[in-house]
Amino acid sequence: MADKLSPEQEFNFEVELHCDSCDHEETVLVRERDYNAWAGNGVYIQDAFYYLSAGQRELMISNTCDDCWKKLYGE
Repeated sequence: MADKLSPEQEFNFEVELHCDSCDHEETVLVRERDYNAWAGNGVYIQDAFYYLSAGQRELMISNTCDDCWKKLYGE
């Protein structure tokens, strides 16, 4: 049986993401401590949410999904 994660390790914080260009919506689960470290506390998003894809992180930053980002700026 796998060990249960402590509350600090659980992905227990739901973040709703929305693309302003195409209305894509996505919900991601992150650690609340990671969110707090990133949101206004100076931790780079790639360090706080290393377990999210680059597209999900960009959606958090700019409200632009990966598909729209590629249409606007290319690969």
